[in-house]
Amino acid sequence: YVEPDCFTNMSGFLDSLVLSISTANTIGYGIRAIRGNLEGDVECIYPIAVLSIERLVVIIMDALLIGVLFSKLSQPKKRSRTIFISDSAVVCQRDGLLKFMFRVGDARQTTIIRPCIQAFLYTFNPSRRRTTLEGEFIPNRVSPLKLEVMDESLLLPLLVSHVIDERSPLFGLTKDDLEELRAEIVVTFVAVNSETGAEFAARQSYLPSEIFYGFQFTKIIKSLTEGDYKYHAIDLAKFHDIEPQKLWNNVFMTQNEISRILMNSIGNSLTVPVPLIGENTLVVSGSAALTTVNKKMKLCFRVADVFPPHGQFLEAKVYAYYYPWKKDEGAGEQAQTCCISYGSCKELLLGTNANPSSNRLFLRTPMIVSHVIDKTSPLWHWQTRGGFSEDGGAEVLVIVTAINQVTQANERVQRTYRVGEGHIRLGERFTDIMDDKNKINYDYFHQLTKDDKPSGDNCWIYDDNGSPFQPTEPLAQVPEASERTFISASTSKLAESSEIFNAVDHV
Repeated sequence: YVEPDCFTNMSGFLDSLVLSISTANTIGYGIRAIRGNLEGDVECIYPIAVLSIERLVVIIMDALLIGVLFSKLSQPKKRSRTIFISDSAVVCQRDGLLKFMFRVGDARQTTIIRPCIQAFLYTFNPSRRRTTLEGEFIPNRVSPLKLEVMDESLLLPLLVSHVIDERSPLFGLTKDDLEELRAEIVVTFVAVNSETGAEFAARQSYLPSEIFYGFQFTKIIKSLTEGDYKYHAIDLAKFHDIEPQKLWNNVFMTQNEISRILMNSIGNSLTVPVPLIGENTLVVSGSAALTTVNKKMKLCFRVADVFPPHGQFLEAKVYAYYYPWKKDEGAGEQAQTCCISYGSCKELLLGTNANPSSNRLFLRTPMIVSHVIDKTSPLWHWQTRGGFSEDGGAEVLVIVTAINQVTQANERVQRTYRVGEGHIRLGERFTDIMDDKNKINYDYFHQLTKDDKPSGDNCWIYDDNGSPFQPTEPLAQVPEASERTFISASTSKLAESSEIFNAVDHV
């Protein structure tokens, strides 16, 4: 002891240890204590200072220990490791829509709360960098991708998709375009652990080399039966595996060629949108009809709002533009070269039977929109078969805009009719899709039937020779054999994707 007379009822080391423990845990001293002074002359300053320092150190140690334990419990890093986000993403057709998709799943049986998935497109191409009006230099661009609604329980693995349409940041971007932009798609997953109530997060990113066009994810959910017991089995060993869609299964094409064909198919699928409230339910017919009415040649197409019973869009307007693309072939040594020259774009005047001189539409029922081909029309040369045949490189772009009553958003849909690909049907008319009870069958929305030749009409579109351009399928655009490359789904990355779980997990 430094000052042994300052202590009472203490005779050795054990008594000092008991006094220290009692002080640290505030459980009382019992018969052991420290005197304040020695009969008024000597103050026991050193024991009191040591006792105060010990108590302060104990308080700090308690706070640090509680903080470390709370931090470990509130941020469970291992929980995020059980969230699977596919190593690869795919771009393919589903229900007639082009979608960017990736797979998400939970390997644990305990459920999560309020899962939220977000995706962003990052581009780093120097040519796309910009400077703000204030002079600030922005080296990259970030665009959010709108994801479709997911199952919030995440009981089974699911595919999260983003529709690639005119509003998508991925619209028109082929694989080469993404590589040129140095693009990267970043996916974040945030949810709440139902056991601890703490948030956790997982992240995945996709480079252009990790996005496969024309592929789909391998099916991993199977329904099994054992007696009267039915359950779903999930093969997590194939969670990251992809395979070519049937359409592209035996096609020898490069990924860039497939991506170009898929991007050109946007807006040209022969489907109708799902009638969901608040969504874009506008649709334009897959083909246009070149016909005659009262000896007047007309270019017709059909427009509708498929939401029952009377649509959900107001103030609809339709526009059509004629693009006279021409192929100019050289002469002599340049005879094999071909370049595309652009003629001036011209707007086509549109109308309906109800209002022949207005492009405004009231889409309570599907409507036939037409353009009269007269001497003032940019399509006047279509009055002859030769003029139509020489216009094989031309395109007619149709755009429909309207205001959604639910979201008050200005939505649009567009369709491109390419003359050389047989999108303009000669001497045909649209099939009637409304029955006697005013019910509309949208299964035949895109269908056309052969029109009867009007009596006394000698227009060439009713000739037996048919159209000079036949409809072509996307798969007809196959490259030469020397340029073909088969894309295999069994990549090394996919083979290494199941190192964690190699068994079947039963839910």
